[in-house]
Amino acid sequence: MTKDFFLILSPLIYHNSMQNDNAKILDLAYEAGAILLENGAEISRVEDTIQRIATYYGVDDINVFVLSNGIMATGNNYARSKFIPIKGSSLDKVVAVNQLSRDVTNGECDIEQLERRLHEIRSMKAKPALEQITASALGSGGFCIIFGGGFDDCLISTIAGLLLWIFILYVGNRHLSRIMTNVVGGLLASFFCIVMFKLGVALSFIIDSAIYGQIQVLDPMIASSDTAAMYVQLPAAFIATWTFAALFGVPRKYYIDCGICGMLGWLLYLILLRHTNMSPAISAFFATALVALTSLVQSIVRKCPVTVFLISGIFPLVPGAGIFWTSYYMVSNDLYTAMQTGLVAIKVTIAIAAGILVVMEINSKNRIGKLFLKDKKRRRTA
Repeated sequence: MTKDFFLILSPLIYHNSMQNDNAKILDLAYEAGAILLENGAEISRVEDTIQRIATYYGVDDINVFVLSNGIMATGNNYARSKFIPIKGSSLDKVVAVNQLSRDVTNGECDIEQLERRLHEIRSMKAKPALEQITASALGSGGFCIIFGGGFDDCLISTIAGLLLWIFILYVGNRHLSRIMTNVVGGLLASFFCIVMFKLGVALSFIIDSAIYGQIQVLDPMIASSDTAAMYVQLPAAFIATWTFAALFGVPRKYYIDCGICGMLGWLLYLILLRHTNMSPAISAFFATALVALTSLVQSIVRKCPVTVFLISGIFPLVPGAGIFWTSYYMVSNDLYTAMQTGLVAIKVTIAIAAGILVVMEINSKNRIGKLFLKDKKRRRTA
């Protein structure tokens, strides 16, 4: 009688045990996807990572749908959805989860190790405060030169970037919401720059400034001849890119790769803009395509998500100055000029998106990766 009872009960116990194991595997795969999404990974990578981890551990019956701010996953007796706000790009966590996914599919990580490593990745600390402050300062100075400022402007921008990040780290992150931190930080940085201007620190791209009503009248940005040369612009682009990569949490071993990526894109942009009849939008398109292609090659060579290099590399091309002047002219009630500058900024933005899409579409079936690996094998056998 007892033996018959256990024979009947054993399949039920095994079934429940399998369900519990599957639920745990799906929870861990879901956690890996959540870490990726909230730290700036692309949607396709999030879906692929969840599927890859679940499938490796034998859970094939899973459907994943990922939005920019949420993940929905369903499986056999399993369903989970969660709103996942983007907390900011901590690309070191994206790199860590990507490597963990590789280790899982290579059979180098069991379920207990997967759970432990995900907890360690979730608990990873931000870069040291000194490194972040230094990166903000140097990046601000570098972008000032890219935007056409002179060396005196670069010095003021460096100090402004330093003070801004000190405020963010020790005041904004501790006592204010993210929105208020951005608003108040922007006001403080702007106030510092205006004070420096009033004290006689001339800004080369603000000519004949005057107060008209309650709006400070500014002339459009004119590039300083002191910093317009390629031997100044290219190092500035390199420094600006790798320092902002540091603020995005990129692992230190990829700083130089990010700097090279951004510098190459800026080099092509300047060549096309200065020596051809191409418009800023067309120049930005080809420069972005080069950045995307360089990022793909770097991701293959360095075995790292392409996002790490792409996000940092396109920063010099983002039309920040155009957006600033559009906002300024709108506040000044100069709507015609605002429409002109705004249209140029929109065209450049669309060109950047198009440049990325074209290269990624060409590589949709990993064509570039296969060509690169094929060439690598040919060289080995030669």
